[in-house]
Amino acid sequence: MGRSVGQMVDQQVMRWLQERRAQAALSAPDSSAPPHSSVRMAQRPMVTISRQYGAYGGAMGRIVARELSIDYHAQELVQRVAERADVRDQVVQSLDERSQSSLRLWVDEMFTVRRFEASDYLNALSETISALARHNSGVIVGRGGHLILDPARTLRVRAFAPLEERIQYVSEREGMSPAEARIKVNRVDQERSEFFQKHFSTNIADPLGFDLLINTSSLSLECGAQVVAENFRQRFG
Repeated sequence: MGRSVGQMVDQQVMRWLQERRAQAALSAPDSSAPPHSSVRMAQRPMVTISRQYGAYGGAMGRIVARELSIDYHAQELVQRVAERADVRDQVVQSLDERSQSSLRLWVDEMFTVRRFEASDYLNALSETISALARHNSGVIVGRGGHLILDPARTLRVRAFAPLEERIQYVSEREGMSPAEARIKVNRVDQERSEFFQKHFSTNIADPLGFDLLINTSSLSLECGAQVVAENFRQRFG
């Protein structure tokens, strides 16, 4: 009888864990730094964009990357993390910038031997972002990049906008009614807040964690991106 999907995923996770333990024994001390502490390393200058849901943070990040001719990383980081951790994209997606509590039942059904926990996700995420930053300058959208990378080599941006404008944008973008969009915006904001509080012990909205705060309702995306790009140039040359 063929193996179930759960058994195959379990086998992959167990193999990944064994490889990680073997690599940790050979790695330098800084290579195993916990993901919730700032990684002090030689890295290229980076831009990180934290954003409220529906505040155009991703769209602004794309313009910044184009303006500075640097890389852009957002949703594809999920696939990169999955490849590094050797697990399925769907499993990583379930933990991406969300509190795990609301997904515990689903995760329990997926794994019967050893779960792919949020801590595993954070380790793989930290390694992925750090590796990207060592090779090329780029824009990292979300995923706690501003908490993972060296702040001395990172321009940390927070994009925000009034709730009603974010609801309208999400409603139009995703073809939802305003009521449905309101529920989704509030839910995603709450999930992200809980995730960062639980795993990074920080308030994601704390302005002291950022170098620039951009209100995308009072600035056009192009203008906001120009502000970010100019600050990047002045700081890193």
